[in-house]
Order: sequence, then structure tokens, then C-alpha cells
Amino acid sequence: NNHPIFGFCLADPRHPFGFRERVVNLMSSLAFGLAATSCVVLWYYYQQQDPTEVVLDVWLVQIEHEMISLLVFGGMVHVIFDLGIWFVQAC
Repeated sequence: NNHPIFGFCLADPRHPFGFRERVVNLMSSLAFGLAATSCVVLWYYYQQQDPTEVVLDVWLVQIEHEMISLLVFGGMVHVIFDLGIWFVQAC
């Protein structure tokens, strides 16, 4: 199981990653997620664009430019980072 949070609860005792490695993985994942989110916010700040401009309005849900950027950029890069960390730890 290579999920940062589920790895604590559902880890097989015979797995080569111990508790310390899982803590390091979780902390680095959280730090990288914060950095990716900050990059998106700073990009909108320096571009002087309005991140709250509504792109799609469906019933009670309003989807904004910033939300799309955070989900696409932050999500994809975060997944690549997490998989990279697990790959490096496994080597």
C-alpha cells in the first residue's frame, strides 16, 4: 500500500518500509502539496488575474479558475511526486 495515510493503518508488518519511512513520506507529501498550492496562488497574484472568476455554474456549485488550476496542476504534480518518493524509497 503506497498511500501516505492508509499506509499507517493498513501496512503489512513484513513490508520493508517502517514507521519512520512512512512518516517521512507523509511529511514530504504534505510539504509538496502545500508548495504546489502556493505556486498556483502566487501565479495568479503575479499575473494580476482574478482567480475567483466563475468558469462553470451548475446549480449550487461554482467552479472557478483557481479551483481548476489547483485540481489539475496540484493534483497531477502531487501524484507524480508521491509515486516518485515511493520509487526512490523502494530502490
